[in-house]
Amino acid sequence: MHPKAFGDYPAGLYFYLVSISEFFFGLNEFSVRLPAALIGAFTVIPFFFLVKEIFRKVNLNKYFVISDYLSLVAVFILALSPWHIVQSRASSESVLAFFLLSVLAFFVLSFLKPGKENF
Repeated sequence: MHPKAFGDYPAGLYFYLVSISEFFFGLNEFSVRLPAALIGAFTVIPFFFLVKEIFRKVNLNKYFVISDYLSLVAVFILALSPWHIVQSRASSESVLAFFLLSVLAFFVLSFLKPGKENF
C-alpha cells in the first residue's frame, strides 16, 4: 500500500494520483506534473472558504461584509504567490499537503462554531 521509490517513501496519496495520471496519459513529463498543477489550481477554493470562515465575525455593517473582501484578497495573493506557482509546476507533494490542510482547517473551524452544539 505504501510505495518505495529509490530508497525513500513518497506520500501515498500523491503517488497514487500521479499513477492514475500516468495510466491515462502515459509516462511523460505532462502526466507527472498534471496532478500537482490541478491541485494547485483548485487550492484557491478551500482557501477562500477558510479565510471567509476565519473572518466571518468581522463585519462593519450588513452591506459591507469584510470577510468576502479579505477572502478575495487572500485568494488573489495565493494565486500569484511565487512559492505556490513554483511548487505546483514542479510537481511537489507540498501542494497536496497545503490543499488538504486548507480543507481540514475549514471543516474544523466550521464545526467548532460558538453557540452550536458540537456533539
